[in-house]
Amino acid sequence: MTSRWVKSLRGAVTFVAISVALVTGVADADVIGTAAASRDAAVKAIAATQQDALVAGDKLREKNGRCIICTIILIQNETGHDLKLGTSKDWAGHIGTVAFPATLHAGQTGVVLHVHTSGTPTGSVGAVVYTLTGSDGKSYDVALAWSTRYSGSNATRTTIQAAGAPWDWSSIENNMTSDYSRASNTGASSTSTTGPGSSPVAVFNISVPK
Repeated sequence: MTSRWVKSLRGAVTFVAISVALVTGVADADVIGTAAASRDAAVKAIAATQQDALVAGDKLREKNGRCIICTIILIQNETGHDLKLGTSKDWAGHIGTVAFPATLHAGQTGVVLHVHTSGTPTGSVGAVVYTLTGSDGKSYDVALAWSTRYSGSNATRTTIQAAGAPWDWSSIENNMTSDYSRASNTGASSTSTTGPGSSPVAVFNISVPK
């Protein structure tokens, strides 16, 4: 009887271990802050939690074994509305152990690590798109792109266009030439910046005009 119970328990443990292994490839998004009720409240919330977001980014890097080449990505929502995840693009490297947030409420910061692919001399180069409702009531897609390579200067780029329009990914990649970028129109605006080194923090801020 005892032998049968032990075998049953071992089987259950094995099943749980396999189940956990199957779902832990990429964890749920790391989101800092709580939802804010307005644009002004969102701006204050982002400022108040900025240090927490930086700490969370550094912890992600440590969990990934302090990657040789990687980009810590902070996505700040100062719009007063939800940001909805659209598509993403990898030119070099891939997402780490934490996924892009499917939804970022106003006042929240999404923290993600993008890492180089082991054995390839390229780096961490990619982009992600979020959809928002602008202050003019129209829907916009905002592309947030970063480039951290083995050689050369780190760069970012942000671009805004009407929601659902196709992206010219080649143009975005080829125009990542500066560590700072800004995009704006009548309904939305975004900025991007990155730092030096092999594991910089790239900060993307999305907002709307008052």
